Amino acid sequence: MKAEWILAPVLAQVLLVILVYVLLAVRKAVAVKAGQVDRQKAALDNRLWPARVVQVSNNLANQFEAPVLFYVLCLTLFLLDAVCMPALWAASLFVASRYLHAWVHTHSNHVPLRMPLFLFGVLMLLVLVGLAITALLGVTVKPGFTVEQYAEGWAEASRIIQQNPGARGTWLHRKIGEPDTVLAIAHWASKAQRDAKDDNQSEIVREILARHAVHCDFQLIGEYEDAEWHVLPEESDG
Repeated sequence: MKAEWILAPVLAQVLLVILVYVLLAVRKAVAVKAGQVDRQKAALDNRLWPARVVQVSNNLANQFEAPVLFYVLCLTLFLLDAVCMPALWAASLFVASRYLHAWVHTHSNHVPLRMPLFLFGVLMLLVLVGLAITALLGVTVKPGFTVEQYAEGWAEASRIIQQNPGARGTWLHRKIGEPDTVLAIAHWASKAQRDAKDDNQSEIVREILARHAVHCDFQLIGEYEDAEWHVLPEESDG
């Protein structure tokens, strides 16, 4: 799945904000034309506008609350290259709930109907949070396959990869409390040498990685510079 697809619901949410702005402008213009408001006083107190204008104004403010978290989560999934069908569905359903919530908020403003729509959107945000956290876990072994089997293939491929110039070693850590999830960390002298490793990857390594890809879910956490700060324990005199 293309990571860019997550931008579709994001753009749909942005469109909703623009539509609410337009609706607010229209309702204010109608109120002014009908002489229903003192513009000088209303400029200092939004509550002096007619109720139909205040409804839209309140909904506009609401578009910069939960939706802000939505933008952050979609961006996080995009940057982690962790966009998947569940994420796309959750993002789409969130936006759909926002459109329905906005319609109710700016028309009937029926709270017993508005509240469930809001809570449903929050639930979709929690789904996106869970997917983003999962994307940071590293390698997760699927049922029917063991970490030990993966580790054997990882070690076999790593011994070959470590023969490349600039290789400084690689480590495989099991996650505490989740024995089927491991984190692989590799050190390289430079990013250029690390990238060259991919270009010169042997067919043997490709075959090993392809064989294990069937049984594992992989997530790239990112690439980091060498540590700039460190603290080591003091050596004991004894």
